[in-house]
Amino acid sequence: MKTFFKNKIILTALSIFGFSILFFIVVFLLLHSKKSEIERVLSGVEGQASDSERAGLIKRITEENKDKILFLNNSFIEPGKEVAIIESTEKIARASLVNASISSVSDESERGSQAKSLSIKVKFTGKWSSVVNFIQNIEKMQYVTNIKDFSLIGNPVSGLWTGEIEFSTFKADQSKS
Repeated sequence: MKTFFKNKIILTALSIFGFSILFFIVVFLLLHSKKSEIERVLSGVEGQASDSERAGLIKRITEENKDKILFLNNSFIEPGKEVAIIESTEKIARASLVNASISSVSDESERGSQAKSLSIKVKFTGKWSSVVNFIQNIEKMQYVTNIKDFSLIGNPVSGLWTGEIEFSTFKADQSKS
């Protein structure tokens, strides 16, 4: 019976981790393809368009992609708005009927990169369905999230699951604000 719970926990943790990595890769590939497409269009136009034509083209492309640009901009934490993701995490916990507490929040930057991220650790306790709902909603948060660490322990007597999740989200470039 213990092996069954261990296998279920490991399978669940691996599934959640795998889905978060898959989500991150899909978002990265979508963003990369759009960037390449825009660069290709602009480089093709650059040699033949005058300044006014180029400005009109950029305006048209911007208007056509306004919703996508807004979605992308809202996927990153704006400078000075770090509290929003903490509030969002707490709101998700309440909605999921999970008792959660944020155990740490730290600024990080990727080595060799200018990318800044915010790392958040959350301890939580709840029934199985509530915990699954909580984790799924963390992954679906408006901000781009990357689950870095996840642990989960079940108590067969109480029926409660206790765990900790660490995830990071990217911050918008402060030099452009």
